[in-house]
Amino acid sequence: MDAAETFHVAAPAATSLAALAADASIEVTPKAARTDELRRLVRPGSDVFLTHLPGDTIHTRANATAAIAAAGMTPVPHVAAREAVDETALAQDVAALLDAGAGGFMLIGGGGAQKGPFFDALAVLQTGVLQRAGVMQIGLAGHPEGHPQVSDTGLLEALKAKLAIAQSFAKDVTIVSQFVFDPLPLLAWVEALRSQGVGAKVRVGLSGPASPATLLSYALRCGIGPSLKALQSKPSLTSYMTRRWRPDALAEAVAQAAVADPALGIDGLHIFPFGGLKAAGEWLRDVGADAALPHGAS
Repeated sequence: MDAAETFHVAAPAATSLAALAADASIEVTPKAARTDELRRLVRPGSDVFLTHLPGDTIHTRANATAAIAAAGMTPVPHVAAREAVDETALAQDVAALLDAGAGGFMLIGGGGAQKGPFFDALAVLQTGVLQRAGVMQIGLAGHPEGHPQVSDTGLLEALKAKLAIAQSFAKDVTIVSQFVFDPLPLLAWVEALRSQGVGAKVRVGLSGPASPATLLSYALRCGIGPSLKALQSKPSLTSYMTRRWRPDALAEAVAQAAVADPALGIDGLHIFPFGGLKAAGEWLRDVGADAALPHGAS
C-alpha cells in the first residue's frame, strides 16, 4: 500500500471485514466511558478498554469501569506500570477495578513519569498481584513497527517473558497491537511472531476515522515508524488536511490476510477512536460489524 492508498476513502468493505470487526474492541477515556454515547454507539458485550492517563485517580477509573459494565460491555482497564507507587497500591487498584466490574486488564508501561518500582508490564506481572487477584483476561501490547527506545530483539524477548507469565494463570491472553497505517509491516510482524514460536492471538490496532492532522499528531507521539513515513511522503498531503480519513482499505487488507491464512491468528480489531467515539462507532456500523449500534438504536 502506498501513501495514496492510505488516504483513499473506500466504500464499505466486504464480508471478511465485517466478520473480523464483529468482535472489535474499542478504547475510551474515563470521560467517554460515562457518557450515553458509549451505550448508543458500542455493541453490547464488546470489550471496552479504559485508558490510564497520567493523573487519573483510582476513583475516576473505578467509576468509569462501573459505567462500562452497567452499559452491558466488558471493561478492560489499562494498568500503567509507571503509575503504581508500590505493590500495595497496585494490588489495591486492581481489587478496586475488579470490584467495579473489570473483566480483565490491558498491561502497559505508561507514558508518564515512573512513580514507583515498576518500569514496564513485565515488572507488574512478576509481582504476582494479578495472579493472586484471580485475573483471567490479560492484554499485552505489541509493536508492529518497533519502539523508539527498545530494539526489535528486546521487544520480542520482553513479549515472550510477559506471555510466559500471563499464560501461566490467565485463560485469555491477547496481544493488542499499536495502531498502524500500512498493513505490510503489521502482517510481516505477525508472521515474524509466529516464526519465533509466539502463538498468542493478535488483535490489530487501528485508528477510527479522524483527520490526517490528528493521525499525524498521534503517530508522532507514539513513535509510529514506516506508516508515518508513508503519510509524510505523500506529495499532496496538505490537500487532505481537512478531509476525514477512514481505515477501510487498511482494515480490509488485514481482514483478507486473516481469511487467507488463519494461522496468522488475527483475532479481531482494536479501535483507537482518535477522531472521537461517535466516528469510531459509526465506522464499525458502516463496515457491517453485526450492526455495532445496539439493535433498534439509531
